[in-house]
Amino acid sequence: MERVIATYHIGVHDVDVLESLDDDDAWYHLVVDGLSRDTVLSAPPDLDEAAELILLPARGE
Repeated sequence: MERVIATYHIGVHDVDVLESLDDDDAWYHLVVDGLSRDTVLSAPPDLDEAAELILLPARGE
């Protein structure tokens, strides 16, 4: 099951935090402007963490 647990407006971006549930396990990921990000998180990010994740370039670039 998947549900939106938070929605943030970061600059010009709309960011949804999705929670995915499977049995007793839960993980989180971001959807930015309707596009899913590959990052899988073990805890839901707050506004500051979400901003960092979408605005900073991927490590190694």
